Amino acid sequence: MGTLKKNILLKSKHVVLDINVIVDFWLGIGSEEITEQLFDLASDGLVQVWISASSIPTIEYVAKRSFKQRGVPPEEAGRLVSGLIDNLFETAGILTNYGFEQKHAYQAARDFEDAQIAITLRTLGGASVCVVSEDASFDALGEFAVYTPSEALNWLRNEDSVHDGPTFIDAAEQQLLILPDIEKRVTAVLRHGRLTGPQIESVVSFIAKVIENC
Repeated sequence: MGTLKKNILLKSKHVVLDINVIVDFWLGIGSEEITEQLFDLASDGLVQVWISASSIPTIEYVAKRSFKQRGVPPEEAGRLVSGLIDNLFETAGILTNYGFEQKHAYQAARDFEDAQIAITLRTLGGASVCVVSEDASFDALGEFAVYTPSEALNWLRNEDSVHDGPTFIDAAEQQLLILPDIEKRVTAVLRHGRLTGPQIESVVSFIAKVIENC
């Protein structure tokens, strides 16, 4: 298979990282070498890596605590984790948690923290997506596949897990690649309080450009 087609097969897949995978990667333990390969693929533009917005405070807290437990002074641990999170924002997209989904998620979940990650995956629609976690009992609400970092890497490289079809990224895939920008613009309209004015014009213009480039 040619490089171009292989790259497209990878790029049409999305991985959402659990908290433990990120923290282990920063600490250099567990499957950190495999996780590094996932980030390398993301940096090369071959796959989209995501984190849930709800995970960020926990990632910060657990990482600071873990570094301090390993003898890093508190202030230094704070600066270290701050830099790591800034880098994470550059490498991974952030999926939104919506308030209207919370009640149902709480009622359906075995583990509400896991469920917060799972419900953000719904934003990706019908995309080929998985959760990457070291937790064998991760609660994905029965909606999504859960893989270890090693399993996720094999899944990304498995051509059979991608449906046959034209070798290009379609409009839905392009939408996922600019999802944070779409959410930002739509939220600006809602906060403005009116479906008129510069905010709505900005959204319409932005969507028109996306459609034109599909």
